[in-house]
Amino acid sequence: MTPRFIGLCATPPLVLALAALALWQADGAARQRLVLPILLLSALCLILTACLMAERPRADGGPGERRFRALARAGDLVLWRGDAAGAILEAEGWTELTGQGLEALRGAGWLEMLHPADRAPTLAAWAEARAALRPVDIEYRVRTRAGAWHWVRARAVPTEGEWVGLVEDIHERRQASLDLAERQEKLALALAAARLVSWEYDVRADRGRRVSYAEEVLDAPVPANFTLADWAAAMHPEDRPIALGRLQSAIDGQAMEVAAEFRVRRRPPAEGWAWVSSQGAVTERDPATGRALRISGISRDVSERREAEERRVLLMREVDHRAKNVLAVVQSVLRLTRRDRPESYMAAVEARVAALARAHTLLAERGWVGADLRLLAERELAVCPPGVARLEGPPLAIAAGAVQPLAMVVHELAANAGKHGAASVPAGRVVLAWRLEAGQLHLDWTESGGPPVQAPSGRGFGTRMLEAVLRGQLGGTLDLRWEAGGLACCIALPAARVLAGAGHASRLPAAEPMP
Repeated sequence: MTPRFIGLCATPPLVLALAALALWQADGAARQRLVLPILLLSALCLILTACLMAERPRADGGPGERRFRALARAGDLVLWRGDAAGAILEAEGWTELTGQGLEALRGAGWLEMLHPADRAPTLAAWAEARAALRPVDIEYRVRTRAGAWHWVRARAVPTEGEWVGLVEDIHERRQASLDLAERQEKLALALAAARLVSWEYDVRADRGRRVSYAEEVLDAPVPANFTLADWAAAMHPEDRPIALGRLQSAIDGQAMEVAAEFRVRRRPPAEGWAWVSSQGAVTERDPATGRALRISGISRDVSERREAEERRVLLMREVDHRAKNVLAVVQSVLRLTRRDRPESYMAAVEARVAALARAHTLLAERGWVGADLRLLAERELAVCPPGVARLEGPPLAIAAGAVQPLAMVVHELAANAGKHGAASVPAGRVVLAWRLEAGQLHLDWTESGGPPVQAPSGRGFGTRMLEAVLRGQLGGTLDLRWEAGGLACCIALPAARVLAGAGHASRLPAAEPMP
């Protein structure tokens, strides 16, 4: 408050005091003459006092207005006034912000400082607000005194036939918002690329939210504000107590992190349950009680990993089972092979153990899930001279449990042909053919061009082994015939017991000699 304003405010009371003193000192006649002038003077003082008080805000401005005007002089705020037609009358701080002078900005001159892309939408919003006589709040870019484009926010309200408002420089705040949005977008892309889901749970409000990727197949809660009960309902009943217990431990302050793996039903049309691994941490606690107020984390679908672990366990059991079987077969080979000739005994044992080793290797190459019948036969018939053996039949996958028994069968037939049958002479030929018929796998072993053969007088190890394997282990049948051209062996096995899965039924283009 200036001394001049204080002096003006003190004048009316002083005049009234002097008038009252004169009236008090005057005699009766003079007092009557002074009454009317003093009353008029009093009214004039009252009017003057009212006018001074009305002018007081404009003369003083108050702390708030002084702060606004200081910001305007610094270029952070622009205080402006315009007429009802939209022409700008004055704008304090505009020159500090943009460098445009007062005369240049008046009327529509201020539009020259707007970004070309923002002029049309700004004018449209300004015209719409004037037509409806409602407040306006818009954002646009202006060229600053330094030549850069800055985002500003303009707000105004209509008042007594004109418009008053302010323009605020929001460039830093808007840029920070854009940077945050960009970081959030990059985070969302990274989460989607890694097939991760981010989640957050507000303990006090019992509200959670998840940000998932488009290809997610889990039937998990998708609303923006799901409850803990919604989340628990999506879990497998067997996994629910463990997962909820670990979350409660973090809420109670007993743990800083949450880590659990549980099953969630797959989203239709997919079926079954998917395994989910979820890890989170307490991001906000009640300082008084230590209880968690907010927990955030990520989760991912780990079904492939869990299935791989299950397959690994099954594989280990299968390997253990096969190893025991191999040892049992080796023990039988050692016990049943004739010992009257040490040299032939050693050779027979080594050949039969080698056949088991080849079958074992074949299973290992295929991950212990089975083997191709043609490949199995090729490896066992490799003991025959080149060009002697032929294979005919469609591609078939043999079950893991039938690979070693069938390998021993083919080995015994090939070994017998090499010693006594068609593979023992240059002109001899051997054909192994197979086919699927009426749920049976038929294998036909046919020798021709070999030396004359006749049925043995007794049952040797080879015959006993074939019968034990084919009938005892595989539930099939065996028919051995010693014909004039050589041995003929017909085997029939239940396909459901020996096949891991049938391939297409087309036959091979032609019977090819083995290399």
